[in-house]
Amino acid sequence: MRRCIKQNREYSENSRPDAIITENIKTNSDKKILLVTGLCCANCATKIETKSKKMQGIKSISMDFISSKLVLEVENKNEMNKIVDEVVKIVKLVEPDAIVTDEENKKK
Repeated sequence: MRRCIKQNREYSENSRPDAIITENIKTNSDKKILLVTGLCCANCATKIETKSKKMQGIKSISMDFISSKLVLEVENKNEMNKIVDEVVKIVKLVEPDAIVTDEENKKK
């Protein structure tokens, strides 16, 4: 991947020396999908999303009541576990009977 980027950069610099080239490699490691089952209503899903958005370190978060998926993206992937733990606490505060599982672990 890096070699391909380097080759593209060299080609672009040779053909368009005035071009500004930036590199944006995004990995899925800063994004996590949690399955939240047992929510009683869409209002609870909205509360979870709203409260979680206020947390420090969250880049984006979206709670879909229909699919039971909570997609969160963090600013620092090294903080992922800590942030997930805090989000789970928020879920349990809003809906104590809800069950939160990592979609990645569910596929295995």
